[in-house]
Amino acid sequence: MNEEKYMFHHCMPLALVSYDEIVPSEDISRNSCKRNSGDAAMDKLDEDMWVCPNLWLEKQVGFYPLFMAYGHSDMNIGITGYDNNWRSCVSSCYRNGKYVGVRRKKGEFPNYVLFSYASVPDAVFMDYLDWFLVLNSYNIGYDIRQRYVKMIFKRSWSVADWRRRVKKHPGTVMAVVPKLDLRTADAVSARNAATVKELTSMGFSNVRTARIPVVK
Repeated sequence: MNEEKYMFHHCMPLALVSYDEIVPSEDISRNSCKRNSGDAAMDKLDEDMWVCPNLWLEKQVGFYPLFMAYGHSDMNIGITGYDNNWRSCVSSCYRNGKYVGVRRKKGEFPNYVLFSYASVPDAVFMDYLDWFLVLNSYNIGYDIRQRYVKMIFKRSWSVADWRRRVKKHPGTVMAVVPKLDLRTADAVSARNAATVKELTSMGFSNVRTARIPVVK
């Protein structure tokens, strides 16, 4: 894809796309990560470990977050999950004394759509790597030290600072926004011509097929 401009990127399954504005919420997050494994306690723990970091973040920025990648290269776009369209190996298992990859079969690949913007209102930049300080804090009740909060948000940084960071270290910058109007995307990327046709029928006019390398 190799975008020359620094842009904000959000990826979502085609099945959830509509020609409209999307607003994230705790309920939507919980519903999207439900496993219904039959073990209610484990399912609740699984949900909490996905949602509680977002609730912590909501207290920091003042809104329930919708995540976006930021940058100008395929490596930056990769943190959205758009490359999962072509990821064949999804996990591994221990078999006959060694780990082997568990691969998708034909017809099992997802269909994600990428929405890209030159700018988005109310975006709050974050350090993607330091965000894992929050993701890994379930056992301490997300009691994040103030110095870690400063590392995550780097609030004294300008947009130029974040651009220098992402240029030097691709895939390390993200942003959160309170909502996103899919209709105003500067570019919409899809995995194949059939998806482009479906998106165009919804009303999107700036759709293209685009593939990026799978992030290892």
